[in-house]
Amino acid sequence: MRQEGGKTVKTEEDYKTKIKKLLALSESPNEHEARAVLLKARQLMAEHKLAETELEDPVKQKVSLMPRITFEIICGNRICN
Repeated sequence: MRQEGGKTVKTEEDYKTKIKKLLALSESPNEHEARAVLLKARQLMAEHKLAETELEDPVKQKVSLMPRITFEIICGNRICN
């Protein structure tokens, strides 16, 4: 958040943080809560023109790709049959 003319203004990063929290809550075992927060997250994403990929942590993205890349390298070298 930043101050502008005496008013507090939310930044894009503030909205990303809020949406990430809502998406985490959407994993709730309470079906009604999960649906409500998912709808709110999608609404905010649409308002601020954010894709879910923009909310992901780049470090986690790299880590999640490692097993697939390793598998492709091994299979590409004909180690697995």
